[in-house]
Amino acid sequence: LLSADTSQGTHGLQQDVTTLYNWSIKWGMLFNSSKCVHMQIGFKTPEVRFYLGNDTIPTSDCIKYLGVYIQYDLKWKVHITTITAKANRSLGALRRNLNEAPSKTKIIAYKTIVRPILEYASQVWSPHNVGLSNTIDRVQRQAVRWAFWLGRYDSVTDCMLSNQIVSLHDRRHDLDILMLRKIEAGLYEVKLNAYVRFSTTHNTRGKVIGYQHNVNQWRYSFFNRIRDNIKVYFDPDTN
Repeated sequence: LLSADTSQGTHGLQQDVTTLYNWSIKWGMLFNSSKCVHMQIGFKTPEVRFYLGNDTIPTSDCIKYLGVYIQYDLKWKVHITTITAKANRSLGALRRNLNEAPSKTKIIAYKTIVRPILEYASQVWSPHNVGLSNTIDRVQRQAVRWAFWLGRYDSVTDCMLSNQIVSLHDRRHDLDILMLRKIEAGLYEVKLNAYVRFSTTHNTRGKVIGYQHNVNQWRYSFFNRIRDNIKVYFDPDTN
């Protein structure tokens, strides 16, 4: 994956592509240009073209990177639609093979096989849109209804509460905080002050200010979601 801010021109990114192309020629490991794509993120970026040798690299509105589907507008409908479809297929396989199993076995199978599909890399794509959030939760609710043989009018919510099954929305929040704590502990090479601003004024809660932006893609991004949970370990004026 190559990426760059092209607001000042595309020459640098094209140069990187050419460098890779020349390397592939030298070592006899040619790239298939038809399987390469480029995507421009944002609405106001001018349309550009990139070349792999003499071939034009095709454009795309969505790319898959490390298992996450990224759209040009940084919305997550494609990714969530894809993972819920995959999760439903896995749940269907469990229903066919474990239909007579005890509820405990069914729930363990769901948590082991299906739920990870719905939570992989959620720190990147966790939706603020209620409709998309409900789409994800619907898979778990179907699993609970199946696992506990609930009838049409039985309450899935009450069943989840009585069996201590946390909603996927709450679990995504917990995963956000877990990743934040790992960043703060230095387990990931991520510098908080590169993504959030710190204030020394007494009227700013936690001394942390998330970057302000008008678009939801930024407003609900990871560091803005968890900014109230960030611990301040240093004086920003001395770092």
